[in-house]
Amino acid sequence: MNNKEYIIYQLNSQILLVVLLSYDISADSWNKLRDEIASKNETAENADVYIDYLLRNGLKDRFYKTRLNDRMLQFNTARHCDAPKECKEVSDKLFFLHEELLDRGILTPRQKSTYLKQITHNRSSYPITEQVADYAAEEFIAQ
Repeated sequence: MNNKEYIIYQLNSQILLVVLLSYDISADSWNKLRDEIASKNETAENADVYIDYLLRNGLKDRFYKTRLNDRMLQFNTARHCDAPKECKEVSDKLFFLHEELLDRGILTPRQKSTYLKQITHNRSSYPITEQVADYAAEEFIAQ
């Protein structure tokens, strides 16, 4: 997963998912994220954007929702939310396939273990495969 600080998934024309891959994302990375979405996102001009803060906030305060307004990310309107199932599934698949990412966050060893067991238990509803690595269109993956 290199040293990326986030990955952007376009789940459909109205939903983007940003998975933060670092406990402490820099101001420069937030600016890059905003600019990347604005310059590369042509199909979701006014989409909902869900941000997964698992590594920073843990399991209870995990997802936040904001909007794109004319392809510009509105950080000041982000609010804690219950993310759609598809957002949680994509994030869970990513963290299941790349457990080492969990070491970048605040989860305790016990919380990591419980979280991974929960994902494994839920596998029947969404199989965990390597396809998640290909799920995001290349143009949406942060460098």
